[in-house]
Amino acid sequence: MYVKITATDQDLKSFCYLPLKSGEVYAAKHSRQGDVEYNTFFDVIFDEETIVRGMHESRLQILTQDELRDFRINQIINC
Repeated sequence: MYVKITATDQDLKSFCYLPLKSGEVYAAKHSRQGDVEYNTFFDVIFDEETIVRGMHESRLQILTQDELRDFRINQIINC
């Protein structure tokens, strides 16, 4: 799934969610602790080596298929 960060850059810094940036789109998955999956917390994938764990859903927006398609189209256009 993909999420858009809705928290401000200041909030991201305060809650130790750096290097994420406000308004950016990232891949994400529900956080897991052992065998338990948490639906309100997400592990946001910044790059292949960096995962920001435990980000609360109130600080992001899960993209719908249409929003994700529009995001990818805009990426292609802007390249």
